[in-house]
Amino acid sequence: MMSTENLLGEAKDVEQPSPRSLKKSIKAELERHALENLGFGLSISVLRGAILFLLAGTGTLSPLHWIWFAGLCTSSLVVWLWKVRAARSGGLTTSQSTAIVVTASSLFALLWGLASPLFLNPEQPEIAVISVAVIATLSTAWPLNYAHSTLCRHLFLAAILGPLLASI
Repeated sequence: MMSTENLLGEAKDVEQPSPRSLKKSIKAELERHALENLGFGLSISVLRGAILFLLAGTGTLSPLHWIWFAGLCTSSLVVWLWKVRAARSGGLTTSQSTAIVVTASSLFALLWGLASPLFLNPEQPEIAVISVAVIATLSTAWPLNYAHSTLCRHLFLAAILGPLLASI
């Protein structure tokens, strides 16, 4: 413990923060900032999903395309409503914000990982190139990426980029 003086000149003991507590507070702050950007990230995800859906519409749309797009819209809406409801009920606790970040990222990785085999058509290379660009830029620009540990970030990107590379 260190001793310091307050504004009145009285001695006061101050504890040095430990590296573990600093790491937890930094993680909580990153999650708070990530949740502030979550609504924007979800809307961009749905917008890019609509772009992929419209690009696939130039060919034939299967029921799997419709199910994927409905799942993307529904999961984005559910995560956004969960975040808003939790924030209105007295603020988000650390465990709630962590749950929202993990759930949103898992759903996002699952849906966008499935997008590659669905939307990449080798008979239409120009549309496949645009689809690859949409999927790759969206996965690397996902606003919750920096709230994860390095391992989770790599697993998240591998879940999206792995099927993308396999589909090319």
